[in-house]
Amino acid sequence: MTLNIPHPQKKGKKLEYSSLHGPEHGVYYRGRLRGHDRIELPEVWRDLVEELSITVSITPIGMAQSIIVKGIQDNQVILDSNPGVPIDCYYHVYGERKDVPRLKTEGKNKS
Repeated sequence: MTLNIPHPQKKGKKLEYSSLHGPEHGVYYRGRLRGHDRIELPEVWRDLVEELSITVSITPIGMAQSIIVKGIQDNQVILDSNPGVPIDCYYHVYGERKDVPRLKTEGKNKS
């Protein structure tokens, strides 16, 4: 699926975007975390996302921090890092929707 929108800075130009394709109905949440050890997921994820499908990618900012995911519970991603080093990172959290049937990625052509 392709989306065309007017370019916000160049009159007469357009931007063309496409969606990422994969073998699931996926959702994501991203942002930056500073000085905290928990990523608060959107409240809607409780009913929208299968908790066991959640994966997290972390990019430390400024210095090596050895950030790990300690767990996922109560709609939060709990992180840990080196003692005495405040967490500062970008994050991407991905999950598979549980409110719709799983995708069947292969099938027969309709002819």
